[in-house]
Amino acid sequence: MNGTSRGKDDIQSVTQVTRKVKATLEGSFSRIWVEGEIFTLKRPASGHLYFQLKDPNAQLAAVMFRSAAHRSRVNMRDGMRVQCYGRITVYEPQGRYQLVVDDVREAGNGALLAALEQLKKRLSREGLFDGEHKQPLPFLPRTVGLVTSGTGAAVRDMVRGLHDRYPTSILLYPCRVQGQGSAQEICQGIRALDAQPDVQVIIVGRGGGSLEDLWAFNEEEVARTIYEAKTPIVSAVGHEIDVLISDFVADVRAPTPTGSAALVVPREVELREQIARGKRRLKLALEQQLRLKKNRLKIAMSRLPNPQHSLETSLARLDEMELRLQHSIRSTISDKKGRHGVLAGRLRNLHPAERIRSTRQRVSHARMRLIRSWQGSRASDRDKLDHIRGSLMALGPQQVLDRGYAIVQDEISGGLISQKKDVKVGHFVRVRLRDGGIRAQVVAGKPEK
Repeated sequence: MNGTSRGKDDIQSVTQVTRKVKATLEGSFSRIWVEGEIFTLKRPASGHLYFQLKDPNAQLAAVMFRSAAHRSRVNMRDGMRVQCYGRITVYEPQGRYQLVVDDVREAGNGALLAALEQLKKRLSREGLFDGEHKQPLPFLPRTVGLVTSGTGAAVRDMVRGLHDRYPTSILLYPCRVQGQGSAQEICQGIRALDAQPDVQVIIVGRGGGSLEDLWAFNEEEVARTIYEAKTPIVSAVGHEIDVLISDFVADVRAPTPTGSAALVVPREVELREQIARGKRRLKLALEQQLRLKKNRLKIAMSRLPNPQHSLETSLARLDEMELRLQHSIRSTISDKKGRHGVLAGRLRNLHPAERIRSTRQRVSHARMRLIRSWQGSRASDRDKLDHIRGSLMALGPQQVLDRGYAIVQDEISGGLISQKKDVKVGHFVRVRLRDGGIRAQVVAGKPEK
């Protein structure tokens, strides 16, 4: 026997070797992240995903079972660069090692997208995306502000789009829109144009690109600057499929930079056509109203009576009333004459000379009583008035001063001082005497005994 021969006990089966390799691999590796590019992705009816992860120098078989695939939010496809989390094991039936994937995320953009999602949720909780904070765009702005790169197709498209629709004034703030420091320049442009009183709407945007190229418009600083601006802002970044944080915060999102012009200014031709249609509708409405008013006037005039007939009727009524009045006057005079004759006969039968003498005597007596009563009342009222006048004179301030009293007043306020507590030592007062006043200073005070 040669040196390569072994005993029966040294021979191992393929299964034994495979299991030892599996145990060695699984014992040497904990759960790990592996980055690579997907190719030969298979989606059988079982719901499991089978694919290869490769880089320029190697490839690794991978499997993602149905439960993990259902939890994943990544739409995996061939050519996608991903980061897979799982464990290394050996698939015994084929004797090959593989990665059993529990979770997957896009490589490169995956970390950015995760950070973007967290920022988006935080800003949403703070209310930066709420519709109640969004301002309506002006119908026909005097000046449109542009915050974008001073070169490139985007700015040319926006300017051409605005001028083609309506010859409005444009104020450009050129700035970098990608790379280091671009977010700060975008914020400076927004603030600068927001401070211009003639700028009534601001378009912030750029052309399309990768997620990294557009990332400045996902920065928190840009979002807060848009939110704090007093001028309405339109976000016009990238293509229609690109949705950035600036789109959520802005008052209006434009699908593309070129499409922003349609949102900001109306088309002049359409505006003129709209005005012309409005004028035509107004003219038709006025003509219709005029015809309606004329018809109503004709109907009203037809219902009015003839003025000549009305005048003749009124004159006839006046004549009738005049005749009735004359008849009434004649009847009244006739009645009065009859009553006068009756009264004259009665007066002659009652001796009027005696009644006149008696009446004159009663009138004379009543006149004398009235004169005496009036004279007595006048004398009594004069005595009462003299008594009241004397009382008032006795109580007047001058009478009090004439009796030797004095009136003390505060020099500043002029108020009367009637108690010791109303003044303090050192205060100046005015003392009014019978023949004039003096100014005095309080030097001491003591209670009255």
